[in-house]
Amino acid sequence: MKKLYISLLSLLALMLALVPGVLAEEEKTVEGQISIGGTLTMDDIDNDEDGAVGLGSEYNSIIEKNRTWDLRGDLSLRTSQFDLDAEGHYQDGDDQEYGAIASWGRILNYKTDYNRFYHRLGHDELTNLMAHIFKNTTGTADNPAKPAGFGVGSLGAAATVGSAAVYHTDHDPDAEYGITYSVWNNSVKLNIPQFPGLKLGLDYRSQTRKGCDQARTMSKCSACHVEGYTKSIDETTRDFKPKVALSLGAIALEYSFLHREFEEDSSDMFNTYNKLAAPKHVKLFSDRLQFDGTNGPLPFNRMPNSTKDTHTVKARWDLNSHNTVTAAFIYSKSTNESVDHTYDPLVGYFGEEIELESKTFTGKWHSRLARGISLTVHGKYQTLDNDEPFVDVVDRANLTTGAILGDKYGVGAGYWDFKRRSGYDMDITSLGVDVAWRVMRGMTIRAGYEFHYEDRDNAEYHHVPEDTTAHKFKIAADYHLNHNLRFNFGYKLDLINDAYALHKAMCTPNSSFGAYAGPKTDLYTFDRSYRPTVYDARTAERSNQPNMVHELSFKTNWSPFSLFSTNFYAKYRYSKNDDVDGREWKEDLFNGGVNLVFNMGEKMAFTAGYNYFNNKTESMYCIAIYDG
Repeated sequence: MKKLYISLLSLLALMLALVPGVLAEEEKTVEGQISIGGTLTMDDIDNDEDGAVGLGSEYNSIIEKNRTWDLRGDLSLRTSQFDLDAEGHYQDGDDQEYGAIASWGRILNYKTDYNRFYHRLGHDELTNLMAHIFKNTTGTADNPAKPAGFGVGSLGAAATVGSAAVYHTDHDPDAEYGITYSVWNNSVKLNIPQFPGLKLGLDYRSQTRKGCDQARTMSKCSACHVEGYTKSIDETTRDFKPKVALSLGAIALEYSFLHREFEEDSSDMFNTYNKLAAPKHVKLFSDRLQFDGTNGPLPFNRMPNSTKDTHTVKARWDLNSHNTVTAAFIYSKSTNESVDHTYDPLVGYFGEEIELESKTFTGKWHSRLARGISLTVHGKYQTLDNDEPFVDVVDRANLTTGAILGDKYGVGAGYWDFKRRSGYDMDITSLGVDVAWRVMRGMTIRAGYEFHYEDRDNAEYHHVPEDTTAHKFKIAADYHLNHNLRFNFGYKLDLINDAYALHKAMCTPNSSFGAYAGPKTDLYTFDRSYRPTVYDARTAERSNQPNMVHELSFKTNWSPFSLFSTNFYAKYRYSKNDDVDGREWKEDLFNGGVNLVFNMGEKMAFTAGYNYFNNKTESMYCIAIYDG
């Protein structure tokens, strides 16, 4: 992807400078600058042959415009009681940013910034979803991958063998997707002269995401019918955060309360799923389904409205000039507010709101043990507790026999009902120690160790390890050869026991996984071939998390003279997990680059840089052949 621009020179540069004067014994100084420019697109060569915009332009809002303005400005105002600094940049309605900092006598301080940009998203044409097993392979005119007789509501496809099919429908094939993102941050701080140790504050943040994205859903047990729709996005997140800080000599206290509201105001998405297609599928699966086309339109791709309240208390105590202790307690509760309708688990209604609670305790002790040597001991304990809604599994009658599935196995109705136990329920503990030693002037060595432990409450329900233990080591050196040259070196080693993994994730890594050769005499007997040779054969454990990590890093900064500076950086990380079945999981990552900065003047700089990134991951998978 390439784009060629001509950047017009500034057409207007206005400098205002009021000579300091005396107006009612108040000195005023106003300075400002306005620049007007633009961009001109010479050739629209960022699009590929199909007209799709390249990923290199996914954040460029003007890519489809031949020309656009580029406006920038800044303003400074100084008086004896009021200071103001403001700046802005406007290029397009979906590419603009502004900011300002104001202070009234250093008593009331206000900071604000606004940023808006456009994120262009991709469109999955779903064309890779084309596979089926048929005697008659003739498809329909609108979609060759769609077998005849497999429309919504169909109950028959007599010409099929096995009725195994994967096909797709893109309901908006020409749609272009993208999101306009905007965020507005505000912070107010009040210092009370009569109480110099008391500071009051209020933060407000508003974030919006508006536009369209692609939503997908799938019918199953009839055929794997994947459908794509255009979904409107209208999300708003608001944060309100009042806070107060009190300093009492050697003791400092701070409390803040965060209230977050998330709202999704777009229209709900609905899809009518396929009915069971083949007559023998109706006999086999009609009592196993939770829904199909007979339920009519059902919602999907919903984003629930939610709130989050967080209380944070911090304390700092300077024991003496060499020792400081800090501690914090955080209590947080997140609430899903979109599930408290009349109980209907099929559409995600549980009759009450669902909450996630978190409690966190942190502590740190920092001490200067001797001249040039400091020690820091830190710890953290966190608990996560999620609600466990009850899920009433639908006991549907078989359309052929009239019996429910529980009757077939002699367990009756309600046997498969369950409580949804959260994978987030866990206790997390970490303890660590860091040491810094100033070996000599310009050279400091840092080393540290951290113990990390996770205890999962519901591991047996999710087939994952009950606990994970990690030992993390690090060492780094910072060397100033002189004022112009600086080096940084670092090494990290992580050793993890029982890294997060999925038990029974894949077939055993031997010839047994190839025993299933496809449908034979009885095409519809699930228990005869597929379950014992695929599902029951999944006994191997796999993970994409490492149990050992080595990381090396290097960075240097060089500034031979005041107008020029450069830095070079490199990082190499090697991760692996040899505690899984089959071939071990590996990851090799390298990231490096160089930056150059030329200061052409007080308000002009030229920068150039190059970055190289390479990441290679090796893993082993068991790909099951699907039929029916």
